[in-house]
Amino acid sequence: MKKIRIPEEVKTGFNAISKLDASQISLLCNYLDKMPIMAENKEIIEYFEKYIDKDNGRDIFFAILSFAHLSDSEGVNLEELAFSLTESYQHLWANNITEEDKKSLTTNLAEIFNHLDKIQIRRNAKDLLYDEGLILTNSQIITDIRLLSNESSTKDSNNSAILVHHLHLFCQKNEGDKEKVIVALDISDLKTLKKNIESALERIKQISENYGSSINFLNIIENENNG
Repeated sequence: MKKIRIPEEVKTGFNAISKLDASQISLLCNYLDKMPIMAENKEIIEYFEKYIDKDNGRDIFFAILSFAHLSDSEGVNLEELAFSLTESYQHLWANNITEEDKKSLTTNLAEIFNHLDKIQIRRNAKDLLYDEGLILTNSQIITDIRLLSNESSTKDSNNSAILVHHLHLFCQKNEGDKEKVIVALDISDLKTLKKNIESALERIKQISENYGSSINFLNIIENENNG
């Protein structure tokens, strides 16, 4: 099998994987089998750092993401793939790796490759979401009181004011590009937004009731779990 490109950014993760013992690999693979498919990177990294490797949990996770797609091909031999990946890591970034660590890395990679189904589904789901354009990651509405005055106004005269609402939308187009959009709203806009959101939530409920027994809707489950 030809050499595999391994980005420099994940070489620390490969080194950490080579140091994991059997119990750590077991915990890691059990989590990969049970992890929420739409979990955020932060949530997964926190688990890795708490239960797998406190110092290198983040690096291990991103190393796994870097090679997960390699097992997509039909009929691929996962043990040969793990060996080839180890050889490529040694060639590119670890000329002085010990035979013990090299064997450990190959064994651990082969085991991880057998537990990547949810990582693959997660990646495909996120790819579909990003195909639709900007994805909302957070939002908030900030309301300000703006006083209205003119030259004829006196200190004792009645003050007039308007309420200005600014909807802040924090979005990203892919894993790296983030954007912030600010939209000015009045009370009519807020009511329209509320109506549209309530309508969308009702559609989610109806779809879940009608098709939930036969189709695993990831976003519906995620929203229900988050209350």
